[in-house]
Amino acid sequence: MEDTYFDGEKYYPIIHTYYGDDEYADRKSIVINKEDTFCVVMIEDGKIKEERVLDGYSEVYAEDCAENFVIGIIDWQKQKNSVLQ
Repeated sequence: MEDTYFDGEKYYPIIHTYYGDDEYADRKSIVINKEDTFCVVMIEDGKIKEERVLDGYSEVYAEDCAENFVIGIIDWQKQKNSVLQ
């Protein structure tokens, strides 16, 4: 299925897809609507890093979250390093 996301149990239509570039070219995020709740699936190096459930938030908020991931505002490496210090 081309424009769907499978979470291991069910297929959901992909509403929006975002791609990183330059130093974040290995990032992609998708926005889905899962049971009337928007979710952002964050993918790096072809692996799912997080499926963020945005219960109570709007589609625009989910789009902003997806874009923040692909442009590097949401960055696990920085978060990991700050926790280790």
